[in-house]
Amino acid sequence: MEGKNLFAEWEAGFYFNRFWGEMMKKSICIAFVLFILTGILSAQNLKGPAIRFEKTEVDFAQVAPDSLLRYTFEFQNSGTDTLSILKVRPG
Repeated sequence: MEGKNLFAEWEAGFYFNRFWGEMMKKSICIAFVLFILTGILSAQNLKGPAIRFEKTEVDFAQVAPDSLLRYTFEFQNSGTDTLSILKVRPG
């Protein structure tokens, strides 16, 4: 009777360890892939022009009909190359 319990415990431990071993392998692989992708994406962001706006939205609150509203959006080129603005459209 004791031999069966001991074997059952060993067998359960074997499958438990095998399961966690596989999970650890998968977790390490996923972490490695994410680490590599983060490096690639950040390296791509360092090259070329990049526009950065101080504000992206403006709330004028309540406005009377037929009012003329103006706002200047301030931005800067935070990239490493010349920023060319070829087309601007509202919306």
